[in-house]
Formats: sequence, C-alpha cells, structure tokens
Amino acid sequence: MVLHGDADLALDGVPVDLIEELDRRASDQLVRSPWPSIFAMALNTATYPFENADARRAVAYAIERGELVRALSEMVEIFGGATSAEEPVVTCQILPPSTPGYAPYCPYTRSGAEVAGTWAGPDPSLARRLVRRSGTEGAKVTIGMSPCLRSTAESLADSLRGLGYRVVLKTDGPLRPPDSPCHFGALSADADISSIGWAWDYASPAQFLVPLLSCVQPKGSLPPAGVPAVTGTGDYSWNFTNFCDPEIDRRMRRALDLEQTDPYASARAFEALDHDLVDLAPMIPFASAVDLWLVSKRVSNVEFSPQFRLIVSQVWLR
Repeated sequence: MVLHGDADLALDGVPVDLIEELDRRASDQLVRSPWPSIFAMALNTATYPFENADARRAVAYAIERGELVRALSEMVEIFGGATSAEEPVVTCQILPPSTPGYAPYCPYTRSGAEVAGTWAGPDPSLARRLVRRSGTEGAKVTIGMSPCLRSTAESLADSLRGLGYRVVLKTDGPLRPPDSPCHFGALSADADISSIGWAWDYASPAQFLVPLLSCVQPKGSLPPAGVPAVTGTGDYSWNFTNFCDPEIDRRMRRALDLEQTDPYASARAFEALDHDLVDLAPMIPFASAVDLWLVSKRVSNVEFSPQFRLIVSQVWLR
C-alpha cells in the first residue's frame, strides 16, 4: 500500500523480498533506526577452556561476524514471516548504538577498518597464537544453541575447529523451554558456549550490563538467588557466562547511582565498563538490530525514540 501511495507508513515491517530492491531504487523511502538489542555468544567462564581469558579472546578474533549476521538474517526471515521489522548488523559491543554510553569499539578485528571502532574481518592468525598461549588447543568445546540457530552454531563451530578445538553441537537441553524451536539462552548449564538475545526494558545501559554480566546472588543470600548482585535494574539475571567480578559490580553500582545526579558522568562510566567487558570477553556480541520502516514519498521528518521507536506525532506529510 505504501509503495502505491495508498498509505504513508508501514508499521508492520517491510517485505523481505523487497528490501534489496528498495535500497537500490527508493532508498529515501526505506528508513533505518537503531533498536537497542544485541545477539551474542555466552562463554562459560567457570569451566575449562573459557575460564582462560586468552581462549575467550581467541574466539572473539576468530569468528566471522559477517557470516553470523547473514545466518541470523536468514533466521529472522524464516521465523518473522514475509515481512521484517528488524535487520541485524555487525557489532563487537555489549551496548548497542543509541544507548547512553555507547562509543564505537572493536578490538577484535584485523587491520583495515574504514571507520575507527568497527569490524573489518576476523584475524585467525592472532586467534591461533592466543589459543597456543592459553594452552587450550585440542580442548573439547560444546556449543548449545536452539535448532533455529543451527547455521549460526555451524559457522561458530567452523571457526573453533580452525583454532584446534574439538567441537560438539547440541540443539536441545534441559533449560530449553517446551515447544520452543527458537530460544536465545542456555540449553544446559554445562554448555561451553550458548546464545544470547537481549533488549532493554527502558533506556539505560545498565539494562544490558547488569542482567547479562553482574554477579548472580548465591543461594541463601539476600536478595534471593538467581538475581543480579547489582540492584536497581530489576530482579532478573540472564548471565549464562557465569562471569563474576566484584570490582566490575562496584563500578556498575557507581554508574547507576550517577544516572540520577550526573547523566553525562554516568554515560562515560558505562562506556568504560562496556569497553573493559569487551576486552575481558565473557560474552562475544556479534550483532545488534536496526528497525526498518517503509514510508511514502510524502513523508519527511521521521524521528525516533531510543525506547519507543517511531514517533508518529512528529512525522510530516507534504
């Protein structure tokens, strides 16, 4: 309807088979905006081999993020139906674009990036050197990902085999929800690598860093077990990495406190946390999401909220 001038906004997505064509002949009608969400791999930092930071960084250097994003795009197309409201784009960071505290950063790339802080490609030779330094070459690595993510898991498995790891792929486990072919989370507690899909509830970088990487309260403590040790962002933990660093938690708490009194200082504190956590590599983000909006030729002044997406009241019609 939008393409024929019968409507001005397509709020339910863009036909998947038209995206490439629209980019060529009507790029001014295909509007993109960052949506604060990420897709990542959670590395189990509590067990061998990924208790070793060099082994984790080796994986971050070795993965083919472009291929992982293509696999994710295909999954979105299959499970999203004939239209797509989002498309994944490559990232190296836990904080997505448009999040307070976001500043482009990608240490896990070969040289030659056209824009500073972005990914140019894998660096397998450096990755292999890190594996040798870690002493983990030849270790068995279990990847646990839902059936819908099989292409993603197979791409990851190829990269791991190139590092000398013995890879086992699993698509089921006791933590997979019943009747859920597409679960972005751990399938079992003993998996070495799991998938993560995450978006914020409200506009704060703490909505990513705290539930994903804050220490988890042990049993018998207050607040109850299974919630982040850093309070103030909700009582839900999605930390499948088993990563726990009390100093990182203290910095998160301080950055959260600053949100109320000095938002700029808070954003800079979260920026430093994001970059430091990328360096530690307990989880390896590879994609963030971009919203797709199809508008008519009459539409201008398309504005977006980082939390509520398209601001319909600000759209102008000619």
